[in-house]
Amino acid sequence: MLRKQPNLSAKLAAQCKRLIFQFYDSWQAKKENPLQVLFTRLH
Repeated sequence: MLRKQPNLSAKLAAQCKRLIFQFYDSWQAKKENPLQVLFTRLH
């Protein structure tokens, strides 16, 4: 279980980075508030 943790956290970090870049890109494109984008994606 401990051996699988680093791989899992690396996957999570990559996913978070991808999401952040997605939010940043959409914010740059539409000049939207990233929090607003996050809110609409969650709901």
